[in-house]
Amino acid sequence: MSLNLRYQIAPQMREYDRLGHVWLPYIMYFQEPNYCSDVLNTDKRGFRNVIDKNSKRIFDFGVETEDVKCLLVGSSVVFGVGATDDFNTMPSILNEKSNCCWLNFGGRAFSTTQEFILFMLYTPLLRNIEKVVVVSGVNNLVLYYLTNEYPVNVGSFFYSTQFRKSMKKTVSIKRRLSQYLHRFINTTQSTRDQKQERLAEATLYKKILDHDSEKNDLLYAIGRDLMNWKLLSIALKFDFYYFLQPIAHWVRKEPSQEEKSLFAELDQHQGLHWSILKEKTDYNQYLWFSNELRRVCQSYDIEFVDINEELLQYDLSREWIFVDRIHMTNKGYRLVSNIISEHIRK
Repeated sequence: MSLNLRYQIAPQMREYDRLGHVWLPYIMYFQEPNYCSDVLNTDKRGFRNVIDKNSKRIFDFGVETEDVKCLLVGSSVVFGVGATDDFNTMPSILNEKSNCCWLNFGGRAFSTTQEFILFMLYTPLLRNIEKVVVVSGVNNLVLYYLTNEYPVNVGSFFYSTQFRKSMKKTVSIKRRLSQYLHRFINTTQSTRDQKQERLAEATLYKKILDHDSEKNDLLYAIGRDLMNWKLLSIALKFDFYYFLQPIAHWVRKEPSQEEKSLFAELDQHQGLHWSILKEKTDYNQYLWFSNELRRVCQSYDIEFVDINEELLQYDLSREWIFVDRIHMTNKGYRLVSNIISEHIRK
């Protein structure tokens, strides 16, 4: 995308593009900690700051929040990419109208599995959890279409291809070094080991011949994660909700002039991720995905809400609510926050 045009229309996006990430065990990566700006701020762990019901900024949720807690969990939409400041992210907006202290458990580019693991890692810092709301789904769909080799039983994550290549290279270097140090190594055994490794990887990674006809495979990881969320909600006694996040063309509204300009630039300069997002998430795909997620949630007695469907109650024709096809403006996040608030009060 032409950054000049993007920054002219939505200048806050400059800060989101500047925000770096750090590599962490289990969740692979997370937001840069202690990032400070007028647009976004992260704490010492990389979580985005939230503004509580008393307009106080929370810098350390493990110390400063003794109140009952509610967690908004998800990827970059929950993190609040596109919001002009921390006040206009969904957790901060929910704090305006709640006695619960909402925390931002959003990880940029996270899959449902990373979202779940993030919660598990930081559960010891949290007490009195009343509600957990997950706003998610789209990254799992995109990740499935990004690869021709998909680990069905595990699921995928962004940068997984680079991870596999790097690990293979590391193992290869170690093997060559071992062979050099042990000059009389049995080369036949070494060749056999390499073949065994390739066979093992082929067993774990399914080669996808036709993504569209095999797409039920992507539901396994989501279903497993939802099952685990349900079990945890019972054990820790919190209410759990799953919301399918919105996408611009799933909402079915006439785009605003700003959205037209941003989407046009995106289409001209898009990478593979954005290309798949446009080409593999058409309306029929949306209907299939929403119905399947609803079915999975019902099987675990989890309340499911499709935000795209809920947004139809508003007259959004030519209203600017998306800064790209996934991330939203302040108005967009406020609308979604209203939808969440309405459903969790029922």
